[in-house]
Amino acid sequence: MNRLLLACLVCVLTGSAYAHHAFTTHYNPRETMQLQGVITEFTFVSPHASLALDVESEDGSIKSWEVETTSPAHFRRMGVDQNTFSVGDEITLIAWPNRNPAQQLI
Repeated sequence: MNRLLLACLVCVLTGSAYAHHAFTTHYNPRETMQLQGVITEFTFVSPHASLALDVESEDGSIKSWEVETTSPAHFRRMGVDQNTFSVGDEITLIAWPNRNPAQQLI
């Protein structure tokens, strides 16, 4: 599966977070943002898998983002496992921005 499509699916199809967390307290569902960067960490553990992504800004500086995704169980149903993403992979993802930009979570 194309890594761009997979990254989009991972972040966009995490609707279960909407159901059992105060999603709109933390994230803005009316906006999306796109990030392209290099994975520096991928954690495949419950309750949510996560990854760290280094993104190069227009000025050349690197900004690190923490990305919370869906559960490993949901990932497995989508055909994703702990070997799908590796440190050093370049991905593009689309996700909802955090309401607190200082936290850099999406």
